[in-house]
Amino acid sequence: MREGANTRRSLDLVRIMGKAGKWDGGFMIGHPVAEDKGSFNDVRNRNYDLWGIHAGRGFGEGAQSSRAELIFVATDQAGRAFDSTTPTREDRRTLSLRYAAIDNAWNYSLEGIRQWGDYGALDIDAYYVTGQVAYTWTHGWRPQLGLRVDVGSGDKDPNDGKIGTYGPLFPRPLTYNGDLGPHNLTVLQPSIGVKPIKGMALNASVAGLWRTSKNDGVYSLGGQVIRSGDESDQRYFATRFSVSGRYALNDFTTLGFYTNYSVLSESFEPGRDLFYAASYLTFRF
Repeated sequence: MREGANTRRSLDLVRIMGKAGKWDGGFMIGHPVAEDKGSFNDVRNRNYDLWGIHAGRGFGEGAQSSRAELIFVATDQAGRAFDSTTPTREDRRTLSLRYAAIDNAWNYSLEGIRQWGDYGALDIDAYYVTGQVAYTWTHGWRPQLGLRVDVGSGDKDPNDGKIGTYGPLFPRPLTYNGDLGPHNLTVLQPSIGVKPIKGMALNASVAGLWRTSKNDGVYSLGGQVIRSGDESDQRYFATRFSVSGRYALNDFTTLGFYTNYSVLSESFEPGRDLFYAASYLTFRF
């Protein structure tokens, strides 16, 4: 699901899932579909193959519980492009390890992703690390203070025979704040949230945005290059202010909004600041 981009991601997959005690896992194989405007019968995208396995286990219960997960996905995709390369076929392997826990008022998670494979004649050598921690008070509006850190690798040297730009599989816009992708992106983001009434949650945050490698560019969520790596020798490129909220009208319907304003660093001027806003109404049954 991709609230924010207003475009659902569909896949033609065979998926097998199972559960044994506190363990669960499965296998999947198939293709994303080719998105075609005006059609309710999008065709299979045979230029994009994927298969994968996943497994997870829960520990504890309720206010003191945790979960560990492993996901491996192999993708074969034609025509992908990065700042330092021309479009070519990509055979990428992605391995993710994630641990998340709740300990009464504290909740935290840590995920590490490693990518390898072939990008045309180049070797893929990329990574992504994200961690977040939050503390929630139980009285009044139940305020929550949080901190999130994301580091997506970038290409350090376009002439070393490797492509080091992290290539996300299916990034969620509201996870990455709607406008930018995690390619070559480092984010430090403190946040505050409140729940003034039952079913309503409001959140505000400010984030510093850096290029992980100053030799690589700044990317949109879909992977397009917004600013090339040779336009500046500075890593810090923007400060982002975000406000979001959601309200559960009932057990099946949720209304939400998201908005952010990214102020471009002087080192990347001339350019324009970026304003992004989205609203959504979700029905689940």
